[in-house]
Amino acid sequence: MEDFWILVCASWRCRDGELKSLREEFNEMLLDEEWRRVMRTRHALTAECLTSPSVSACMCMYTNGTDANFLNVTSLMRYAFETLQLQSTGAVKC
Repeated sequence: MEDFWILVCASWRCRDGELKSLREEFNEMLLDEEWRRVMRTRHALTAECLTSPSVSACMCMYTNGTDANFLNVTSLMRYAFETLQLQSTGAVKC
């Protein structure tokens, strides 16, 4: 009878190890799929917008980015963005 319980415990341990490896494999598959989804939906930027990490990304986009890059990131044309800036500073009344 004691041998029976040893076999049951051994089979449970083996099953737990297999489940753990299946969970890890499943999580890796989920991460890969999420990475692919993000790569499909990301905004495309040209090289003019890429700078060193010490420079503010927003300021670099505003000063160096093309209108197409600015539109992709902010969903605003440059004129609309400047108008919003003026309104937020109180220089222009709505």
